[in-house]
Amino acid sequence: MSFFAKNIKLLRQRKHLSQDAVAKELDLTRSSLSGYENSTAQAPYEVLIKLSSFYNISIDIILKKDISKIPDKNLSNMELNGNYDIYGTQLRTLVTSSSDDTKPNSELVPIQAISVYSTNYNDPEFIKDLPLMKLPFLADSKKYRAFPITDESMTPATKGSYVVSEYFTDWSNIVDGEYYVIVSESKGVLFKQIFNNNPNDKSIQMCSNDPIFEPFDIKMSDIKEVWKFVSYIGNSFRENNSSNDHLYFTVKELQRKIKNIEKHIKI
Repeated sequence: MSFFAKNIKLLRQRKHLSQDAVAKELDLTRSSLSGYENSTAQAPYEVLIKLSSFYNISIDIILKKDISKIPDKNLSNMELNGNYDIYGTQLRTLVTSSSDDTKPNSELVPIQAISVYSTNYNDPEFIKDLPLMKLPFLADSKKYRAFPITDESMTPATKGSYVVSEYFTDWSNIVDGEYYVIVSESKGVLFKQIFNNNPNDKSIQMCSNDPIFEPFDIKMSDIKEVWKFVSYIGNSFRENNSSNDHLYFTVKELQRKIKNIEKHIKI
């Protein structure tokens, strides 16, 4: 069943636009748009592309999902930010493995597999082949995965150790200053301190605990998975030099604020 006609009418009404205004914007006749909205005419593919771009909603959702059933807060976010859903209530699924008792396993991503994780995270065969871990403090009702620390920018965890993280679905609840594992399409797997002052922003700020590494932004649309840091497996945990703590955190906070200012400066 296609929800196309109903959806494009609803999306137009949400923008408080007339058929004439939308038709002019998309280089269509008003009668053509009226036909699409009333199911008396079938829109060609090039018109689907125009409508998708204009409303900032994917063709797949416009055709297959009853948009009127999506909570207003979620739909507004999709219109603002595009096809990804920071609230995690629409399209996000986690590929996992299960034991004989049907309880979800907690997998460990070995160092040899981390470079290809971001391209295979949704492949059931890849996930099934990951080694399993059992830790007594992990709740059966939640989903965990351990990721290796592969470089010095992932402090305070040290290279060669692992961070155990809980699968995190509602990205709007990312807490400023907390540590998360971010699986990114362009940058792979990252373990960083995250800042996301505006959940409707199109990016989040990634900060290393070491001020040698400058903060950087990553687009929300580039993110495939978010895992919240829970525990640490390793022989050591890097600590800051207490005599330099004040200077250390001052430099780090200045770096972060400068990055935020740069985002809003238009040259």
